[in-house]
Amino acid sequence: MRILHVLDHSLPYVTDYSLKGRYIIKLQKDFGLSPVVITSPNHALISNPIEIIEGVFHYRTFLPEESTPPRRGCPFFKERSSMVSLGQAIYRVSSSQKIDVIHVHSPAFNGIAALETGQKKNIPLLYEIHDFGEKGLPKQADSMKEPATQALNKGLDRYLCRQAGAVVITEKGLRERMIEEGVSEGKIYTVSYGDDSSLLKPIQNEEEIQKRYNLQNSPVLGFIGSLFNHEGVDCLLQAFLKVREKVPETKLLLIDDGHGRPMAQATSQDASGHIIYVGQVKQKDIQRYYSLIDVLVYPQLKMNAAEDPSIQQPMEAMASGKAIIASDMSSLRKLITDKKTGLLFKAGDISDLAGKCLKLVINKHLRQTLGDCARFQMAQDRKWLQVMAQYLKAYKDLLSC
Repeated sequence: MRILHVLDHSLPYVTDYSLKGRYIIKLQKDFGLSPVVITSPNHALISNPIEIIEGVFHYRTFLPEESTPPRRGCPFFKERSSMVSLGQAIYRVSSSQKIDVIHVHSPAFNGIAALETGQKKNIPLLYEIHDFGEKGLPKQADSMKEPATQALNKGLDRYLCRQAGAVVITEKGLRERMIEEGVSEGKIYTVSYGDDSSLLKPIQNEEEIQKRYNLQNSPVLGFIGSLFNHEGVDCLLQAFLKVREKVPETKLLLIDDGHGRPMAQATSQDASGHIIYVGQVKQKDIQRYYSLIDVLVYPQLKMNAAEDPSIQQPMEAMASGKAIIASDMSSLRKLITDKKTGLLFKAGDISDLAGKCLKLVINKHLRQTLGDCARFQMAQDRKWLQVMAQYLKAYKDLLSC
């Protein structure tokens, strides 16, 4: 079965969106399916029109040179140009290969671009709604974050869900709302998040990196993620300074995904070199850095209900057998059982965060116990094999119609 995945962007961008896409595609390939990927013009990191990533062909879409609006007062010109270019690229790939299912990943612009090809070539279309918000988009996709564009995307979402042969959602709460909006209940599939424990597993410390950053014999706290203000990095920095008052040899490793603000301000708070800003790390090397970190911290601040943090990166840490500390945001509370698979602290409370960090810095046995329980939970309750079975059912139902 050949599946054409239509993505907003993919690796080498490291976002929740691209990581989830990568896991789905790799697992399908391991299962014997033939996934093919095409990315929208929002994937601006293009070196070649066709790239092979982990054995899978990734076709890149270019915007035409005339995609710049000719004058003011031409709303959504770039979006329309992107959809046209992506639609043409989807048609070309579908014409050169026998595609059985077009699997479109949100935003809805991707699905609108794929609809015509699906109808012309009689290829069933599955539309999957990713619920990652702004953090799921690469830095270049600024237009997708504008209120007018988001409003248009929601309208297109509703239309696309009615037109698609199948719709995949990751939040059960969406099902009732979609049915109320006219989407047939029989074509809605709920696919739970999963982690790929075969990709992310505990490994021995990387001595070369350990020596480079002088981490020998030091308990290491770590943050991996976007450096937006709402991610709570400033809260973590202040908590870390409190921890160092008690355990001076503690170090903090900061790894970002290339988004948000520079970290010059963060590193300037600690002239001793105990706050180490690594910068961006390639996804293939991320396990090497996980091996150096004793405790992963996810200090997201409370913003509003629509900005609840993604759980993809905490799940990766748990699958790697790491102890984690996270703020008590609703999505993180659903993932983490406090004092069993991790520790939760009151979002924005520096003293509470510092206390939880200090507890794990001092207690190596507790770190190990939490990490082991977290990995066991990932292996038992959130297997990607179960996720794959749900996708296969949706594909088979589509092809049997």
